[in-house]
Amino acid sequence: MEIKQLRYFLAVYKCGNITQTAEELYITQQTLSKQLKNFEEELGVPLFTRSVHGAEPTKYAEKLLDSAREIVRIADNALCRLDEMRREQKITIRLGLLHGDFNAHSALDPKILYEWERAFPQMTLEIREFIPGEDLEHRLLQGELDLVYIGGEESSELQKVPISTEPAYVLVSQDNFLARADHVTLEELASQPVLIPRAWAANERIKHRLEMHLGSTPHFLEFNGVFAQGAEYVRANEGILFAPRSYCLSRNLDGLVTFPFPDPAYTFHRYLAYRKDWHLPIPVKAFIKEHQQAIL
Repeated sequence: MEIKQLRYFLAVYKCGNITQTAEELYITQQTLSKQLKNFEEELGVPLFTRSVHGAEPTKYAEKLLDSAREIVRIADNALCRLDEMRREQKITIRLGLLHGDFNAHSALDPKILYEWERAFPQMTLEIREFIPGEDLEHRLLQGELDLVYIGGEESSELQKVPISTEPAYVLVSQDNFLARADHVTLEELASQPVLIPRAWAANERIKHRLEMHLGSTPHFLEFNGVFAQGAEYVRANEGILFAPRSYCLSRNLDGLVTFPFPDPAYTFHRYLAYRKDWHLPIPVKAFIKEHQQAIL
């Protein structure tokens, strides 16, 4: 027996007509009829006699009426008390992102943020922007942040939920001969050293993905530091860098040239990440779920 079934029972009892009750509840007549049928089968007795004139309560319905009203009343009171506690409990969720990722890509839908804040008024989303080059994953693991908006691959310590994708771009030095072209080809890119953070170098999945889109195996050139520092190595003309569109838009492009990657199927995933040992509050689960649905 479910509270929802008791609510449906009471609504039909009051209205006396299944079709009209379904309209008042904003559900289909088929859904309401099925719920009532399942409830009657569970109880083992008929609750209503259906006819062209409506739904007439049986003696079993009369017997159930007072108890159903009391159960629903108790459930409503309990929900009201929980709602009061929920609204009184103020929690701040600290979301970290790199400057440029949020405004340039608009991954976090303003409408979703507005609706989420209305649904969970006790939750405050505090957005903290950091300069490119900051290690947001480290800040997350140290407990300085609760959520971070980042790119990257899988992590053994973090849960990363994909919420958007963005096209891949090619970052080259203005001293590179490619900088004088109107566009670049896969053949030209395959001949260039490809910069990759040393921390990623052991990840064969990343390399395989690059090789698959290039159609060949390039010369991978490892550099020290996080991915965000890659632009400096490109500026020194040590190699080229494949990066998300927002990464290129948020950087100082002095001495650099950008091109869309020739294969439009090559995209970068963006994630909302959190510690795997963090027990997600219900509002945070809702926040992540809504942003996942927004890109489906």
